[in-house]
Amino acid sequence: MVHELLTINNNRVNLSHVKGISKELKEVVLSAEHDEFYANNLYLNFGEIGQTIKELMEEFQKKAKKHQKVESIADMKNFVETYPLFKKLSGTVSKHVTVVGELSSLVEKHHLLQVSELEQELSCQSDHSMQLQKIKELINNQQIRDIDAVRLVMLYALHYEKYTNNDINGLLNLLKSRAVSEKYIKVYKNYFDLTFDKFDIVDKFQD
Repeated sequence: MVHELLTINNNRVNLSHVKGISKELKEVVLSAEHDEFYANNLYLNFGEIGQTIKELMEEFQKKAKKHQKVESIADMKNFVETYPLFKKLSGTVSKHVTVVGELSSLVEKHHLLQVSELEQELSCQSDHSMQLQKIKELINNQQIRDIDAVRLVMLYALHYEKYTNNDINGLLNLLKSRAVSEKYIKVYKNYFDLTFDKFDIVDKFQD
């Protein structure tokens, strides 16, 4: 998900486009080898990540409170001994809260939860009328990314290709009307060229 929405290049994520980002967080490193939190949560879904981030914040807040109280020599000694770990935890919290915060913004902006839910419905359920209406609504929403709009139409075509009253052509026309990038159209056409010998929907963009 991080790679799809933000792009990971050599374990680095560029966040310089994020409004108000601090200098230290303009580029962050996500490496399972050097980042325990990242390694432990690498394969969790977006909802689960939200919970683990909350737990990480709570752990940090508890340790931060301990560092606020330095009154005795023993407190000072303990502070000096634990400060490197505290500083490391602080950096981990800042990095992951920033990354997840940006992911959350993109999920909301591009309605990715709705897109994901509909993708699952198209894969596992058959309710043509309702699913067709949802796809049309999402395609007509300019906040939806081109790649997500095309993917929904591909899933619909796979599911309802042999359905008598399918509206594949209508959905393709909707994609054309929103001026979907040519690179995504090629993905669509190439996939169905390989999948169906007599599937003529790949030619509709030539009309």
